[in-house]
Amino acid sequence: MDFPQQLEACVKQANQALSRFIAPLPFQKHSRGRNHAVWRIIRW
Repeated sequence: MDFPQQLEACVKQANQALSRFIAPLPFQKHSRGRNHAVWRIIRW
């Protein structure tokens, strides 16, 4: 497996883990700006 594929798999896994972590939390309590920054980092 070459590096870009490995990186993509890693990002997808992190994305899923973060989704499971964030999903149950009430979004209203989080600043939208911070969430947006987090998603931007993960989705590039």
